[in-house]
Amino acid sequence: MRPILACLISIVLIGGVYGYLRFADSVRRPTVEFNIDYAEGEYSVEIDHTFVCEGDPVFGTESLKVLFKGKTVFSREATIPVGDPIEIRPLEGVESGENEVFVSATMSQATQGFGVLKVTVKRNNIAIQEKLFASVPGLLDLGGPVVFEIKTPTQPPDNSPH
Repeated sequence: MRPILACLISIVLIGGVYGYLRFADSVRRPTVEFNIDYAEGEYSVEIDHTFVCEGDPVFGTESLKVLFKGKTVFSREATIPVGDPIEIRPLEGVESGENEVFVSATMSQATQGFGVLKVTVKRNNIAIQEKLFASVPGLLDLGGPVVFEIKTPTQPPDNSPH
């Protein structure tokens, strides 16, 4: 009797595992494919500043850092003098839809007064987005995100009232 019971338990366990595997395969979702629609044209980022950009050696910060899609596209630890424009050309990987460039600058401690950072995103040398960042008294870091949207040729224009 025991050998029959042992065989029956083994058959039930193997049958249960087989049934579970068939059920799991039947409810599996198909993989999602992402189609990235890259925007056409040459994109660039131009940065102008009214202060000396200087990295902090104690904290190890860069004097100027630019991120796009979470990756560093420009970083400089050396001092950048006033009026020395920074241009990042070409900006690779711009997609149709919403994009974001994050800019962070560190003002020199010797800088007194008001500092402004101007970030311009260009497509084929034509400005499509421009943003100004102003310094805050007591803080040496300034910057932030610059969001720009690239419409696909198939998207209808937005005629809704704002």
